[in-house]
Amino acid sequence: MSVDEAATHGSIIYAKDSSILQVVGVPSPPNLIPAIPKYVPCRKGPWKRPSGRYCRVIDFYGPLGVKNAIARAGMDERLDPFYSSAMPYIHRNEILRIIEPREAMENLVASARFHYYISLIEKISRESSVSTENLGITGSVAAGIAVHGLSDLDIVVYGIYNAAKMFEYFKSRLSKVRPLIVKRNHGGVKSSPIDIRWRRQQFNNSMLVSWIGVGSSHEKCTPLKSYWSIESPDLRRIVKMTLYIKPWQETALIYPPCVYTNKGVHVVSFEYNIGTLLYQGGKILIEGIPSISNNTIYLGLREFPGGVYRIQAL
Repeated sequence: MSVDEAATHGSIIYAKDSSILQVVGVPSPPNLIPAIPKYVPCRKGPWKRPSGRYCRVIDFYGPLGVKNAIARAGMDERLDPFYSSAMPYIHRNEILRIIEPREAMENLVASARFHYYISLIEKISRESSVSTENLGITGSVAAGIAVHGLSDLDIVVYGIYNAAKMFEYFKSRLSKVRPLIVKRNHGGVKSSPIDIRWRRQQFNNSMLVSWIGVGSSHEKCTPLKSYWSIESPDLRRIVKMTLYIKPWQETALIYPPCVYTNKGVHVVSFEYNIGTLLYQGGKILIEGIPSISNNTIYLGLREFPGGVYRIQAL
């Protein structure tokens, strides 16, 4: 993929300083790409390329995990007036190559290695009714540094309706998949108990597979359609509100999850695991940062991760 093309959420970046980053699918200004540092060159890391070995700098996701990874990688951030915050942007001039998730899938199929990943992707595609044309891969497999027995399979699902299909497929397997993975804290974002198996499960008794939805610009909520439509968060304030969210809004299943509420405001979460609570809707208590316009409430900001709690299902 050319560095001049738009980078999809989950795309892998090879930087000129030899680090490997992963694109975050939020609107950004021209020539700057939001990305999380994931791997940096080191002497004894288990991941390797012909150029050398790598160590992982991100231990967990969510706002606090991202904050720690940026610090470990020594990544310089850039102040963004729209987000009212320092953002982990990498300039296109600092990039050697971008591998988009669909391209990474093609590379995997063309390679004679990792055939077990390919057969597993085909199984998931067949059983979920999501065509492989609407699937991509990210993570260490996409970066070409996967280690057998260590690396998970991270799938990207394109389109809001395909994301809904994948949600239903993973939910249909819950009674057969153990152990439970229940969390109340997601890298700083607090919540009612969430069974993470809605998007992360074990297959073939060993392989961990996770998925994340990616939508086109016209599928996203109004405040996320473009960089120029971002509603700046007001970091001076915290709001705590009880909202009614209409269930089954597919925009909750693409990154970043976003839903429309009964009070005419959008809720946007930069932590993906929260998507299942927003998708299922109901009477929800939200604690987050409002936009200056008061039309959006943000969850998952590093300045204040916030929380979301289900009071009553609809």
